[in-house]
Amino acid sequence: LLLGLDVPLSAESPDDVKVRGVIALQEGIVRVPEWNINIPHVAGEVMFTENGVKAQKLAGYLFDSPAEFQVISTLI
Repeated sequence: LLLGLDVPLSAESPDDVKVRGVIALQEGIVRVPEWNINIPHVAGEVMFTENGVKAQKLAGYLFDSPAEFQVISTLI
């Protein structure tokens, strides 16, 4: 896990807290409950900020077959 934080030290600061990081997955699992799908054995890097998550090249198993996929999410 790599993590970076920018935290304003003054209550009067107009800046928001900023978060950014990268986590390396090995043998993770991705769940998509809306579709009742679980993707096991997930490996790859996931990047995140306070605004969302992005993983451009993840590998795992979908329906018992090797699969590559990406995950991108942002706050609305």
